[in-house]
Amino acid sequence: MALEKKKQIRGVRILLTVFYGFLLSSILFRYVIHGIVETIRRPTNPYAIATIAIGGLVLISIFLATYATWFDNAMILMVTGIVFIFVFGLTLVFGIIRIIKTAPNRLVATTKAPSVLINADESVNTVTETYSNENTMIPDTYAVTEDITKLVIELIFILFAILGTFTLMRYIKGKYAPVPTRDKS
Repeated sequence: MALEKKKQIRGVRILLTVFYGFLLSSILFRYVIHGIVETIRRPTNPYAIATIAIGGLVLISIFLATYATWFDNAMILMVTGIVFIFVFGLTLVFGIIRIIKTAPNRLVATTKAPSVLINADESVNTVTETYSNENTMIPDTYAVTEDITKLVIELIFILFAILGTFTLMRYIKGKYAPVPTRDKS
């Protein structure tokens, strides 16, 4: 049974490390690189400066979390779990804001479709082509659905990371708990 528990914990550690890589790339792009580009475009944008600062803090916590995952540091794992809860909230808020702000801008232009009319009189071989509709802009529901799906998948991954982090922390605390001894006196 003990060997089976060690294999399970090793699996949790591997999955958490894979998640840290996913989170690292996501945070680097969404917060740090995007924040730097927005700061270059508009240096006084507080939103861009805040995203860089938040991204930097999360990147530091990712490196600490990777260390704590493999070297059994319960205190850093607790802090990492709290940071992941913070990341979950930020991802939810920024994701909803991003979807709301970009949804009106995601419009698709319809094209003119010809209506072909063939004369009922077969003696005349003329085809009349008319354009019945005009170019209009309609919302791109596919892009909005894609954004919502990406947000839900990110939130599910972060939720599993929170659960895995606290499971691993509980295992480490139990592993290094003081063993009761009885004095025979």
